Amino acid sequence: MSPQPTGIEQLDAAIATAWANIFQSSWATRFTNERVRKDKKIYALYLTQVYHYAYHTPRVLALAGANFSNTDIHLMQHCFEHALEETGHELMALHDLKALGAGYCETTLPKMLPATEAMIGYVKCLATSDTPYRVLGYSYWIERPYRYILSFMEQLEKEMELTKSQLSFYYNHLHIDQKHGADIEQILLRVCQTEAQWNAIVEASIKSMQLMAGMLQEIISAYEQLDSSATHFSAIQSIQ
Repeated sequence: MSPQPTGIEQLDAAIATAWANIFQSSWATRFTNERVRKDKKIYALYLTQVYHYAYHTPRVLALAGANFSNTDIHLMQHCFEHALEETGHELMALHDLKALGAGYCETTLPKMLPATEAMIGYVKCLATSDTPYRVLGYSYWIERPYRYILSFMEQLEKEMELTKSQLSFYYNHLHIDQKHGADIEQILLRVCQTEAQWNAIVEASIKSMQLMAGMLQEIISAYEQLDSSATHFSAIQSIQ
C-alpha cells in the first residue's frame, strides 16, 4: 500500500493541475497566434498589471503579519520579512515598460483591470481574515511558477526579440523567488498541522490562480482592443 501524499505533495499536485488547465484553455491558445506571440505590446500590457499586483504584495503580506488573528510568532516574522523583501519590486515592471518604449511613470500607469483588482482583493481578504495563514496559498504558487512557465518565457523572449533590460522583473525574480519559495515551504510545514489547514491552503492557491487566469484573459481582450481610440492603454500602441 502506497503512503498517503503529504500536504505539500497534495498542494503541488493541485497547482500542477491548475497550470495544465491554464495552458490548455481555449483563450491561452490565442497566445500562439503568430501576430500575438511576436508583438511586444501584449507583454507590455501584462507588465502594467504586474506593476499593480507587485505594488500590493508587500502591503498585503504586512497586513497578514499585523492581523490580530495571527498569533503565530513565526508566521508574523515570515510575513514581515517577506513584505520587506518584496518592497519596491513593482519598479522593475515599470523599468521594463520604459525599456520597451512605453513612456509611463508611477502616476500615469493604466489602472488595474477588473480581474487584477479581483485577484488583489481576494488575497487581501485572505490576509485580513480570521485565518491569515491562508495567504501562504497565494504566495506559494506565485513564488514557484518557473517549472511551468520557463519554456514559455524563453519562447516569448525569442519570438518577441526581447532584451534582458526589458525582462528585468522576470530575470530578477527567477533568482529571488528560489529563496522565497523555500522560505514559504518551510513556514507552511510549520503552520499547517491539520488536514483542514492544508485544504484551506489548496483552496486559496487554486482560487487565486483562477483569478490570475482571469487577469490574463482580460489582458488578451485589452490587446485585441488596442486599436480602439477609447483604450486607456494608448501609450502602448507606439511600441514596435
